[in-house]
Amino acid sequence: MRYRKVDTRVWNDAKFRALADDDKLVFLLLLTHPGMTALGALPSHANGLAHMLKWSPKRFGEALGGVLENGLAEYDEDEGLICLPNFLKYNPPENPNVVKAWVSCADMLPECDLKSRTLSRAYKSLLSRPKSFAEAFVQQFGKPLPQMLPNRMPNQEQEPEPEQEQEPEPKDSAPERKNLAHTREREQPNVMLMSMAEVKEHLQETGALADDEFGGL
Repeated sequence: MRYRKVDTRVWNDAKFRALADDDKLVFLLLLTHPGMTALGALPSHANGLAHMLKWSPKRFGEALGGVLENGLAEYDEDEGLICLPNFLKYNPPENPNVVKAWVSCADMLPECDLKSRTLSRAYKSLLSRPKSFAEAFVQQFGKPLPQMLPNRMPNQEQEPEPEQEQEPEPKDSAPERKNLAHTREREQPNVMLMSMAEVKEHLQETGALADDEFGGL
């Protein structure tokens, strides 16, 4: 990408102004690097960029760390990819044909999570533009998956809900009443086998007969 916009308001940006002098130079190097693509992604390793400034890898690494800590860049050290999250905010595509040309830029980037996030970010930047911009992106790349929130914890296990204590089922009292009735029936004497004196005594014990009743038996 030979031409890009460098907004002069960068000097008013709080994050940029908070950078050390070496950090500012590294950020401007990334922004204006000849290999920076239209997607705001640069396929490169820190050591190669340090050589451009004739710095030691340690000095460049410390300066790059300041840029990363302030959220002005993202870096996949293993794959060799550096991205500027706000690049398309200041260098948006002028028409849908430019969006279609992004596919050649994407081919230059190593396959990794940072590349996927960069493409998702690029698609999101088109949603506020005319519909033809997003359609051009989908024609070339397909619709990307929604970008995951950085503070989201995937596969978080939910705590099991405490089991509710079940009240004991009330016992059926009908069998008890039935057994009690049977017991009482067994305890009830057979008056047909008693003598008159025993009948009288039994009736008096149960309260069914007063002492002066039963015809003087």
